Amino acid sequence: MRISIVVGPWLPVPPLLGGSTNRIWMGLGEEFVRLGHSTTLLARSYSGQSAREKIGGIDVIRYGGFHQSNSLALNLLKDFVYSFQALKALPESDVLVVNDLFFPFFSQLRRRRYGKICAIVGRYPKGQYRFYGGVDGIVVPTTYIEQALTKQAPTCSSKICRIPYPIDTTVFCPPESSSSQRDPLSLLYVGRLHPEKGVHVLLDAISLVVRDIPGASLRIVGPFQQEQGGGGKSYMEKLRQKASGLPVTFLDPIYDPTQLAREYRNAELFCYPSFAEKGESYGVAPLEAMACGSIPVVSHLDCFTDHIQHLSTGVVFDHKNLNPAEELARQIRGILRDKPLRDLLRQNGTACAQVYSTEKKAQEFLRFFEDI
Repeated sequence: MRISIVVGPWLPVPPLLGGSTNRIWMGLGEEFVRLGHSTTLLARSYSGQSAREKIGGIDVIRYGGFHQSNSLALNLLKDFVYSFQALKALPESDVLVVNDLFFPFFSQLRRRRYGKICAIVGRYPKGQYRFYGGVDGIVVPTTYIEQALTKQAPTCSSKICRIPYPIDTTVFCPPESSSSQRDPLSLLYVGRLHPEKGVHVLLDAISLVVRDIPGASLRIVGPFQQEQGGGGKSYMEKLRQKASGLPVTFLDPIYDPTQLAREYRNAELFCYPSFAEKGESYGVAPLEAMACGSIPVVSHLDCFTDHIQHLSTGVVFDHKNLNPAEELARQIRGILRDKPLRDLLRQNGTACAQVYSTEKKAQEFLRFFEDI
């Protein structure tokens, strides 16, 4: 089977400015190749990267692309231009996998060249799938997204297949030694530093936690720049002011999976207090953290419920509480004081994460491609 994958106009491959989405598709593409399928991946061009090269057997093509802005209208225009222009860079294929807004429209114009069109729902749908009548299949990562899409576009329900995003469980895995000395009071956040991610709420919570548990500490890893999806310099300054005097360390983004896995393994708790109810579709970072033995503490968003259950595989706090920082702090204090519960959650979480291996999910994708 000839498979072409379009990851969109924003992030380069391999990831240099952002991580999970392109890391997922690189991993799946390499597994498709290993299973005998010709695979092409189309991503944005970027300074210092070749226009075309082989990576892990994948034919990587780089064409065009843009930096993101804080303007939705401008981002939509950029996406429209990229989708229209980048079509000519794609080779013939049997299945075209599209992780982009406008590509499903334009690719239908050259269906004979690109074969079956499979749209990937990477974010909460905003009603656009009512206009995707020409796509042959739609993959959603969670039950939550499947329900939203079915409600918004009932005519698409027969085309939907739920396949959770995979993680590389050969990289994101627990420490080899069960006696690994991770700090039992260490907390970690990995992701964009943006208001919708609730990083400011996490800092408010930490200021409350350290009053009762003085040894607690937090590491924050991620980009604040607007072109990388962050909240910009003003938001970063707000975070630094909140962190003043607290045991908080800010680190630059980490795009190397091996180095990122080390951060996860060194953290007792992985805190991801997202408020993006219409933005999050899955939550790859909490799943990667689980796989490495770090216990996820997440907000009560429906997109997390397929793999994070409260006091079973992680901890869930009510982000709609009148004082979300106090509620988050209460949950953090409780779990830091209960080692037997942490050991149970860690065991359950690492076992759950194995289900999401790249090898297993690649086979599910291939079966769906055969079906359509």
